[in-house]
Amino acid sequence: MPQETPGDPYDYDTPATPTKGSNELAQLSNLAEQQLNAEAAVAQAELELEKANKALAVIQLKALPEFMAECHLDFIRTPDGTEIEIVEKLHVQLAKIRNAEGITWLEDNNHGGSVKRQIVISFNKEDEAWAKKFLRDCAQRKKPLNMVRTDSIHNQTLKKLVKGLLEQGVEVPLELFGVHRHKESNIKSAAGE
Repeated sequence: MPQETPGDPYDYDTPATPTKGSNELAQLSNLAEQQLNAEAAVAQAELELEKANKALAVIQLKALPEFMAECHLDFIRTPDGTEIEIVEKLHVQLAKIRNAEGITWLEDNNHGGSVKRQIVISFNKEDEAWAKKFLRDCAQRKKPLNMVRTDSIHNQTLKKLVKGLLEQGVEVPLELFGVHRHKESNIKSAAGE
């Protein structure tokens, strides 16, 4: 093993410390200051974005839909060609605590095909041969299995299903599926922006 000499370029145990006044120290200080300035700029931009999103939400989710409702309008094309439409948005969220109840309702109402079913079977490391045998012939298993069954429905699938059922006039347990409806405005400018 070769002996290390002082100043060995491959000695990673000792942190390199630029000497005061050296060009490297000035460059490091400059880069550190640039990073701090960039971090501050990002934080400021995130604050401005948050403010802008809140202002947009007030107009898009409240002011414009309410004003259009007062005017008894769901759609209008302005003289400059801008289209303003009020659409109903549906949010659906089946809470984990109510998952079994929701799955049961779906199955009882002939919508079980939308439910994902996952069965996980655990084998110990020393059971590799048994796992291979199980895969070959599941029906003849002689050893009890440590199985976990999970039934779930993807949120977008549930949203599409609930929306379709509501449009058909089917009574859906809105609270069970965490259904929330609201109106929001969509605007298409005449310039296509």
